Amino acid sequence: MFLMKYPGSFRKSLLFSVILMLISFCGISQAMPKEPFDNSGSIVARQTFLHFREWKPDTVRHSAICLLIHGFSGSTFSWRYTAPALAASGYRVVAVDVPPFGFSDRNPKLNASVTARAAVISQFMELYSSEAEWYIVGHSMGGGIAQALALMYPDKVKGLCFVAGALFSSVKKTEASSFWLLRFKPVAGLLVALSEEYFITPGRIKKLLFSAYQRLPEEDEVQGYLIPLMQSGTSKALIGSVARSFEIADVEAHPIKIPLLAIWGDKDSWVPLEYSSEVLRIMNIGNIRIIADAGHCPMETHPDEFNALLLEYLEQLP
Repeated sequence: MFLMKYPGSFRKSLLFSVILMLISFCGISQAMPKEPFDNSGSIVARQTFLHFREWKPDTVRHSAICLLIHGFSGSTFSWRYTAPALAASGYRVVAVDVPPFGFSDRNPKLNASVTARAAVISQFMELYSSEAEWYIVGHSMGGGIAQALALMYPDKVKGLCFVAGALFSSVKKTEASSFWLLRFKPVAGLLVALSEEYFITPGRIKKLLFSAYQRLPEEDEVQGYLIPLMQSGTSKALIGSVARSFEIADVEAHPIKIPLLAIWGDKDSWVPLEYSSEVLRIMNIGNIRIIADAGHCPMETHPDEFNALLLEYLEQLP
């Protein structure tokens, strides 16, 4: 499991945070809408149902498609400012919900490892457009997925941007056991019951967003995160998939041929830049841009600065 490659103190903090969010972000029964948005679509990739949204420009100026991959507990909502800006600049844009988040699959037996998710997203890209070239933007957890995509399927990725990415130096094809206790039904059932009864509230989402944003979130931002997390089966899927996650490939971080960009907020307390700096060095990423006064979600809290940096990078790609 890629967590094992992080420094010890960060690994413990991240494991604790994940367990806390497993409890905090568990779902209440609610019917999942078939088409949550006007620009919604769905694809089944590797037997996994994926909800996505697409933004098509009035005039296509670029042949590549921009794929946006959100972080833990996020959804396509996380890209509400980024996707329209890219489309306005002539890019075709697709944002996907990574299971079990957003409006994608809630199967508790899904493999949630970084390489397994990368394989699912790779097939999604193939099914969406087999001829396209792709620019990938990955935030936090999605940064690790984007990294695995670029390392496992280098021919598919022509541009890559990490946004506060939870990156890895290497992963091994072995079953992860960090959450083995969650395999036991009484334990998992207790967590589900507690989470549904006590923890999934607007107030708690507001506190978590305050920590991520480094500012008080607006009501529409709280609801934007809350509604997808309230979809039926979220809690069981989170606990089940994490408990059963295992890497499906051996992957080592190394320099890749395409230009890379990393964007971080200087007040990011969730995945501070120093925790990924060694991986950025290994992958020879010299283009690291810092957004002042931004926390873990600069694309949401500082959209103008973030979009300017991302578009500047994309426009320089071959």
